[in-house]
Parts: sequence; C-alpha cells; structure tokens
Amino acid sequence: SYALLFLSTIANVVDGNQIHVKIIPGADPSYLETMGTVAPLFTLPSKRLKKMSRAKAGLPDLTLWYSVTNDGIMAHLTPEGNLLEGEGALGGGIITDVVIPKVVPPPQASAATTPDFISKQDYLRSNEAGNNGIDAEYSWTFSGGDGAGVTIYDVEYAWNQAHEDLASVDNVKLLLNEIDSSANPFVDATRRANAVSHGTAVLGEMIGTADNGVGVKGISHGANVGMAPEYTTLLGSARANAILLAVNDGKPGDVILLEMQAPACGLTDGNYGPAEDDLSVFEATKIAVGNGFVVVAAAGNGNVNLDGQACGDKYNRAVRDSGAIMVGAGGSGTAGCSPARQKLEFSTHGTRLDVHGWGECIWSTAYGEAHKDPNDTIDENKWYTDSFGGTSGAGPFVAAAAANLQGIAMKEFGGPRDPLVIRKLLTDTGLPQLGDDTDKRIGPLVNLRAAIDTLLAMGETTFKPYEVPRRGANGGYRTQMSRFSRSSSSWSSGSSSSESMYSSWSKSGKSGGSSKSGKSRSKSSKSGGSSRCITKERKKCIKSKDCEWSGNICVNDDSNFCVGKSEIKCKADNDCDWNGNVCVRDKDSDDCDDLNKKMCLKANKCSWDGDDCASKNKNNNNNNKSKQQTAALIAPHYISIIICPNHPTTVLRRQAEAAAAAH
Repeated sequence: SYALLFLSTIANVVDGNQIHVKIIPGADPSYLETMGTVAPLFTLPSKRLKKMSRAKAGLPDLTLWYSVTNDGIMAHLTPEGNLLEGEGALGGGIITDVVIPKVVPPPQASAATTPDFISKQDYLRSNEAGNNGIDAEYSWTFSGGDGAGVTIYDVEYAWNQAHEDLASVDNVKLLLNEIDSSANPFVDATRRANAVSHGTAVLGEMIGTADNGVGVKGISHGANVGMAPEYTTLLGSARANAILLAVNDGKPGDVILLEMQAPACGLTDGNYGPAEDDLSVFEATKIAVGNGFVVVAAAGNGNVNLDGQACGDKYNRAVRDSGAIMVGAGGSGTAGCSPARQKLEFSTHGTRLDVHGWGECIWSTAYGEAHKDPNDTIDENKWYTDSFGGTSGAGPFVAAAAANLQGIAMKEFGGPRDPLVIRKLLTDTGLPQLGDDTDKRIGPLVNLRAAIDTLLAMGETTFKPYEVPRRGANGGYRTQMSRFSRSSSSWSSGSSSSESMYSSWSKSGKSGGSSKSGKSRSKSSKSGGSSRCITKERKKCIKSKDCEWSGNICVNDDSNFCVGKSEIKCKADNDCDWNGNVCVRDKDSDDCDDLNKKMCLKANKCSWDGDDCASKNKNNNNNNKSKQQTAALIAPHYISIIICPNHPTTVLRRQAEAAAAAH
C-alpha cells in the first residue's frame, strides 16, 4: 500500500512540511503514521531496490527510507533534525535517522559582467603555455572517445530541450514517475533565464551538438543524455530518488552528474557543500556506484573546509566514502579571468575532493549574456554564455571526461571500467592544483590525454567486464553483477579499494597489439569460457551457445555460473552439480535471484514472475507468512464479535461466568 501512497500525496508537498526518515530494519513503517502522511522516499518498487542493494556487499538498504509530510512536523524536531526530548515514542521509536530536506540554489557562479565575446572553447584544447585545456580534442581521435555508447544523466532542473545546439535532447523524456512533472523552485518571474538556463548550460558543456555550424561543441558530443529532475511537483525535494531513477534507467558504465549542493556539516545556510551531506543522497550514490555507474558530484559553492572540525569524519574517505568523484572549482586562466588551476574563492575544499574543473568563464549554451539572436533577443533557443561557472560549471568537465574514458574502454576492451578505477585514473593523471592555497585542496585539473594513455597502457584484463545488462519490462536495464570477479580482487567480496584494482591492472604485461596512441597493450586470454557476445549480430548471437539475444543487443549468457569450475570447487558449491566431466547448475537449487528467464525456467525450484526469477519455496513462505500476519492483525479486533453462540468454548465460558456470579 505504501508503494502507491505517493500517488495520493499530490498537494502541499513543500519542504517546510516534509522530513525524510530512516527506520530500523524489520520495523513496521505504519508506526510513522503518527507523524503524518507516509510514503517511501524512493519510488522504485521495493523488489527493484532490494536487487540494487545486492549488487555488492555492504550496500545500504534504501527500502528503510520514508518521506513524512505534515503541516506541523517541524514542531517535533530540533533545528539539527533530532526528535525533541520526550518525543521518543513519536514514530514508534523506530527512527534511526532524520533528514530535513533543504532546497538551495544550484552551485553556479554569481552573476557577473560578461567578458569580451569569445568564439572558441579553450577548455577543449590541450593544456600548454597560454591554454588551460583538458584536451578533449585528443579524446575525439579514439573510437568511443566522444562518449559514444555512454549515457550521462544530469540530476537537477531547468533544461531547454529546444535549444538549437542541443539536438540530441530534443525528444528525451524526463525521468519521472507517472503523473509527476519537473518543477523549479528558483524561477524568477522577472528573469526568464533562471527557468531554462542552468541545466541547459550544463548540457552544452557536455553534449553540445558537433559540426552543425553554430554554437558550441560538447566534450562528450557523442554521448546520450538522460535528465532526472531533483525537484518535482508531487514529491518536492527528490534528489536521492532521482539518482535511483537514473540507475534504473541506465547500465554499468554510464555517468550520473549531481548538479546540486546542500548546507554542509550542520553549518548555517550559505555554507554549501556536497549534496551527499544528506544521508539519503549519500546512500543512493553508494547504490549507483555499487551498480557500476560513475557518479560525479559538485562540491558546492560555500567555501567549506570539509576537513574542518564541524564536519568530523563525514568526509574522511577512510571512514565514509560514497564512491562519487567530488569536484571543486578552479581558475580558467583565460583573459580577464582567474589564474589557471588555482582554487576559486567560493569553492568548497578538502581532502575528500578528487579533481577540479573550470569554475568560471565557461562558454556554453543558455543565459544569453554572450550572444542572443539580434533579431529576436527573447528567443532562448539561441542564447549563449561565456561566463557559466561555479562547481556547477566544473562538474560537467569531469562527467564528460569520465564518459569519454568509458566510451574508449568499451570499444577497446569490450566493457567499461569500474567507477572507482575511473576516479583514481582521473585523479592520478590530472594536472596539479596551483597557487598559494594548495592546502585547501580542490584536486588536479582533469587531463584527458594522460588519462587515455594510461587507460590504454593498462591493456586487457583477465577479469570479466561488467555484464551488459538485459532490458527489464519497464524499459530500464536489469543489471546482474553479483557474481563476476577479478584476478586480484573479487567484486562479490565487497572490496572497494580502487588502489588495489588499479595497481593490479597497471602491472599487467604488455605483449603484442597496439592502440591508436602507439602504446602496446596486453592481449590476455578470456577466462571462464565466456564469449564476447556484444559484437555479434543477431543471427550469430542466436546460434552461439554462449550468447543470448536480449531484444536489441547480444549479451553473454553467464547465468550458469557453474560452467568452468573444477570438480572440487563444483562439488563444494551447493548450487552446482558435477555430472562426470563438467560442472553444471544443479536444477534443484533454489538460488534463483541471478538467473535470466531461460535459466529460470530450467530450474525446478524457481519460477519466473514476469520480471525476475524467484524461489518457489520463497514465494510460498511469503504467502504463508502474509496470511499469518493478516490473521494476527485481524484477531484482536474481531475475536469478541465473531463468536458462535453455540460453540463448545462459548458454552463453557458462559457456564464459568454464571458459576462465578452465583459464588
């Protein structure tokens, strides 16, 4: 019933009346109804959320988060978001965390006088004397180096999909729940630019149309794009949910850009830091990274020291790490702007930051401060700016760089790299931060040339790349990533050390073959008997015993994970059976969660429910449990009125009452 409740919570969902709470595992969320109207914080089906949480050991359970709406809800909380003393029973005493959603403007630079008009985007070129670029042009010389095959999801609002230089987003649907719509809480009725410009400028940096003779050219102009509104008409503040909608829609190797900020470390408004200061955003980000998505997050424009006392260990990577690439804002080095690669005054900083991008003087679509159609100055479809910035402007540099690296990896090696490896790759190959305040870390400037050369020098690896996902019934991808492993570190073990993964790949031998950059790379043989199916056309895919046609792409049929095991390992695995000369899946196994439809139908103890494979016994147990729970709920309310007057128990009770009365 809670899965449908958000549809009825249509009116009056504003942040002053709304809190997000996390409850104890196994607790009954109906106790929260003492506080107000309750709905799940994440609107994907509970079963889908559970599956995402199983992608990697140690991922949080997002089904424990709920949104509570009540006009008087804030009266029960301290300014820090804790329950007032004496109100521990509020919500049944099952709440572990409370988040008060804060709606703050995106981290863009303050309005400034427009510099001289610049017809070129300096950041696209190489980094050399007089130019502080990230060398996107070098990236484009490689297949996949323009982001082809990758989708970048922009989580924010204010997109103009009709802009003349954003042809690839013209017909893209926003990621929303049914009957919901995107909303912008910062629309200024006196300035149309606020309603349509922020997201438009971000997209222009990343996927501005190439070679159309007008406007700008995006760093990842070959990438696809998705747009997930972080604020909607029905849900109000929906940042964390927007991340999960992107994960549900995408596939491993895609990129999610968080164009948002939040009050940091309990400080007052204006001290803005990363959006993951909100625990629900942190946990949603961790889910995204665990499911193979590179997440890039703006650090915020509050000049907050994330290593400061107020933040404690919240941004200590050794204690708490979402896996996101956190981005600061540095000087562009262009004429009339700040010196190159120096921290800009407003940028939040600290050792948690990974890399930086330009935080000023960025040429992109929207705003109209650099160019408008002289014959129709109110036509926002032809607006351009040369002064976009903030950590909002820096984030797209990094998201696009990550997309280009993943595009090259998929073309060169047949699959994307782990998100943590992409993070380390960009950090290790970046151009150092400069200036007198390098102790206020914003990280190096991303350097695509060095990152690509290092990526290609890694060579092919002996581990199986991320499995190409299968399309689900809703059009989104169903990822199955819990059983693949690497030679040096196992994904299923829950390891999150990018250092160990990166070093094992860096040490791979270089033998034979050459990349486009002239670097040699290893041609390691594939292990486990897995076929590289992604390059096969439909007819060859169907004929191959190792592949399966998923509707529009050929994927590895790796659901029978027993194949290739030795006799000893096979017999030790309860889900496998040794048939005399080869290891096969035990048809009586009830480990059904990771099976595709074909293998599910072959397993005696599994059943296909239309979207997922589940154990028949589990379904029966759940049905029995559900009936028992229903009976337990009904009994206390109806036992006194559903009593047959002539039942022996009733007769004996009447006789006992009569005897007691006579005595």
